[in-house]
Amino acid sequence: SSYDEKALAMVSSLETCAVSYFMERIKEKTGALNMGQSIHQTQVLVVEDHPIMRKALSKLFHEHGFPQVDAVENFDKAVKRMAKGDVGLLVTDTRLPFGMTGIQLTETVRSDDSLPSQPVIIGISSDKSPGLASAYEHARADLFLPKDQALDLPEVAEKLLIQRFKNPPASHSPS
Repeated sequence: SSYDEKALAMVSSLETCAVSYFMERIKEKTGALNMGQSIHQTQVLVVEDHPIMRKALSKLFHEHGFPQVDAVENFDKAVKRMAKGDVGLLVTDTRLPFGMTGIQLTETVRSDDSLPSQPVIIGISSDKSPGLASAYEHARADLFLPKDQALDLPEVAEKLLIQRFKNPPASHSPS
């Protein structure tokens, strides 16, 4: 119907505006960093169910000097991608499809002794629940960041990666 077509056109227009706005903000932030070459080569995995946000986060890392970025939309694909053993930075949304969460993904990765090394893990969410940061901390994520601070992700990730590089964990077994 004509109403459905207008509604779809409006949604498409809003999505285009949102992506354009986010990309402009990325461009404003680009160039503010001067990352070391070894940090640049870190394999990044973004786990985000919303396709526009997944694309925007991937582009954010690309434009800040991280050329190796993979992005998946759910827990199972993330676990499968992590099994390759080369991910150095995992950025995961909290709410994932099929009732899974980024906190569960963090716990799964942290308990995987088959990984050659443990990645830096940053949990993100638009949910403002007060217990999220502590839930990620309990799951042994390196950091929780609200999505409204997502433009800071590359800078924050760089600092965490440098810290990890300087002080690698002795073991990734639970403490």
